[in-house]
Amino acid sequence: MLYFENDYCEGAHPAILQKLTETNFEKVSGYGTDPYCASAKEKIRAACACPEEADVFFISGGTQANSIVIASTLRRWEGVVAAATGHVAGHEAGAIEFTGHKVIGLPQKNGKLDAATVEDFCHFLDTISKPSLIEANFGVIDAQGAAAMFEVDYYKYTMYDANNPKDAPYGYIARTNFSFAGEANRGAGYVRYMEADRVLMRASATGGITPQGIFNDLSRSFRNGMLDIDLKNGKFNRPQGSGWFVDQDFIPRNSTSCSIVVQGVKPGEKVELTTMWTMLGYPPTGIAVPLWVKDADRLLPPMVCWNKACAAAPLSDWSLRLSNNVFCYNQGMGTNRYLNWEKLYNMENNGYMQQLVTVEAEVFRRTCLLLDSWRQQGSIDSQEMQKLYQDVEALVRKAYTPLMEQ
Repeated sequence: MLYFENDYCEGAHPAILQKLTETNFEKVSGYGTDPYCASAKEKIRAACACPEEADVFFISGGTQANSIVIASTLRRWEGVVAAATGHVAGHEAGAIEFTGHKVIGLPQKNGKLDAATVEDFCHFLDTISKPSLIEANFGVIDAQGAAAMFEVDYYKYTMYDANNPKDAPYGYIARTNFSFAGEANRGAGYVRYMEADRVLMRASATGGITPQGIFNDLSRSFRNGMLDIDLKNGKFNRPQGSGWFVDQDFIPRNSTSCSIVVQGVKPGEKVELTTMWTMLGYPPTGIAVPLWVKDADRLLPPMVCWNKACAAAPLSDWSLRLSNNVFCYNQGMGTNRYLNWEKLYNMENNGYMQQLVTVEAEVFRRTCLLLDSWRQQGSIDSQEMQKLYQDVEALVRKAYTPLMEQ
């Protein structure tokens, strides 16, 4: 059996000992400035195909190297996902977490991540060190028909099972910002929750909870139940209204950065068929596109990948450019809450949202035809997926270009 623990458990290779013996009495400068370190740096640069001006720094140990790389690479709120038995989780966690980045240990088999079920996620929450520094809601589904919502804090969690009639009497679980397990009437998002629950309850009774329905009826909802208004009824458009309104307690908000729907698989279907419908940017000016994990390292469409020129994914950039035209009143504090409703939705049927939703409908049409075919054959055809990615990107780019030039 081979053991990959750490370099402290073994002695040095005979060739290294021989070289140390040969150079033992050479007098050289210290602290990495000697010719042997210089030679090693050159070899490392060559092996990594680095430019000549790239510098190489030697660290006293692997833990120090991991800590420096993680602290410099991750954003302040990001963490490290590792097998619970991993060295970075079991031996180095104190050093890594000292920099403010949580090490999240997940279930594993033979050292490889193996978190495949809702039950595995429960095990993770049960065994993670406390305080966990996690304070969030998690929606979790698996390929065995399980689905649950978790309200998690530093020391405990509450699980709501979507298959349990006590937790989900109508077959769904809806959440916004506030915690059902927390103190009543504290937190945020109550008005938005009431609207989401109203939409989902009706949809559940008619079998209408679909990815496309979620985007159209929730991500693009402009109904406020507390005020008993729906901006789409025309009363707030010209000539009846001013065409402007305040962004308050609608499901999509100026601060909303994306809308994601993960469409799972049925028991017996391949997990690779799980589809992540992704709408980047402000949802009312966004278009949802399908993404899959399969071949994501080489086939993801460029529009959802980081682009240096716009410092974001282009799909997000295009949406945010249009949203800047919607939230364009900037004359003092708080004025960025006013939205130009006429730009989004109007009686001429040429608002941003109205034009983009027709493009999204075509994306869904093409994708669903392929998904039906892949389900019948039992797997994703990579060539067909690549062609779909290319066609969808061309369709989406064509839709955004004239709108951004207006």
